[in-house]
Amino acid sequence: MTSDLNVAPHDGPAPLDEDAQLLEVVHGVRGVYLDMLQHALSTRNTAGSCFYACVLLQQALERFSCAQPVIRGGGDGVAGYFDGTAWQGHYWLELTTPHRGVWVVDITADQFGASSVVVLPLAASRDRYRAGDQAETDEQVADFLAQMKADGPSS
Repeated sequence: MTSDLNVAPHDGPAPLDEDAQLLEVVHGVRGVYLDMLQHALSTRNTAGSCFYACVLLQQALERFSCAQPVIRGGGDGVAGYFDGTAWQGHYWLELTTPHRGVWVVDITADQFGASSVVVLPLAASRDRYRAGDQAETDEQVADFLAQMKADGPSS
């Protein structure tokens, strides 16, 4: 797996273990997600599955890192991921970290020909990522999590 990790200027150094922990969780979730796709759908192709990957990554980061993740998304040709030709419907995370500010993290950008894991400072991501209606995204996430909780573990 590759990463577009760019270190943004910041006030004071971030603990190295904080960066390593964050990247370990991100890359680990990418691996688990690919294994789940393989098991459930007999494919490791992430196309069309970015929402589910984001929910999984958000849950993991909330529990195993110091970052505060928010799922972002967009579509309708005016927001999402810009593939160099057009805006594609897409979901990703924005993370607020204690020492490095806000970052875009995407574990399914490979569906557009980008790296399998993208980690960019927010300011450096604006040519590729544009969020749509956040209230709509938040509602989709809340509805999905409520449905998962209602369904409970499957046998």
